[in-house]
Amino acid sequence: MQQINNPHVDKEKEQRAIWMLPGYKPCIWAARRLKREVIILSELHYIENYKDILTQIKIHQLIIENAKIEQKYYLKQFHSSGPGDISSITIDGMPKSNFVSLPFDKIIENLNRLDNMLFIEEGILNQLHRTKEELDMRISSLEGIHFKVAWMKIIENKSLQQIADELGYSLDWIKRISAEISNR
Repeated sequence: MQQINNPHVDKEKEQRAIWMLPGYKPCIWAARRLKREVIILSELHYIENYKDILTQIKIHQLIIENAKIEQKYYLKQFHSSGPGDISSITIDGMPKSNFVSLPFDKIIENLNRLDNMLFIEEGILNQLHRTKEELDMRISSLEGIHFKVAWMKIIENKSLQQIADELGYSLDWIKRISAEISNR
């Protein structure tokens, strides 16, 4: 086998050049291992994306919840800023409550802003749910010990001992798989 001795060629190009030499046949086991590594990396990519989607869903649900609370506040302001009963006005003409009302134009401006924000956030949340469902379908078809360990560790937050017990493997083996996953 002919070696390429060019100091200006980096290792990757050198390896590709060696593979292209006549008579050189790459090892089948190396190609299979590389294919397995690529599959495992894509499975881990699904898990990382899935966890990100779950986090984004929680964030947008909180945003919607807070916007609805704020909307209720402005609706209360809107209904209380009109004329009150005779019993609610004191002799000096001032209302008795501690409730400070905003001008109508500010209330309406804030309600419109919140309506627009809720519309956008609900659209984002619906899209995130559709993406989650698509990832659910793809993830349910994945198999393999690396995937199972990563799923249980990252998504289900299980300890390595719990994973080993549930999958029926030794703790040392699960630690090894977990280390391989972490190194990727």
